Amino acid sequence: MHPIEFLLNLLEEAGPCWMVVRHLRSYLNKLYYFENRKKDSVLRKAFTEIDLHIIKEELFSMAKLVCNTPDYHMIRIKTAVRYSYMSSYVYLSLEEILHSLDLLTD
Repeated sequence: MHPIEFLLNLLEEAGPCWMVVRHLRSYLNKLYYFENRKKDSVLRKAFTEIDLHIIKEELFSMAKLVCNTPDYHMIRIKTAVRYSYMSSYVYLSLEEILHSLDLLTD
């Protein structure tokens, strides 16, 4: 099992690579946030000190992309594995962010 700090570091390093961000956040949600709903102190500390900052940066990057690139939804991924358009991964990343927030704030 990967340590939560390692996964959060990978999320920070992934930047706007939405395919990687989406899958890392999904993995993080399943491995830590969904299974540990009791909100132990280590998980709570990692979330409040690290992941909220990462989420803020991800949301800022998404907003910047949408506002500054009106036709971003038309950008095709040349060697797509699952989805052909970048906007699909942006929306899936947003969904995972909202899922993280929902799991940790209820």
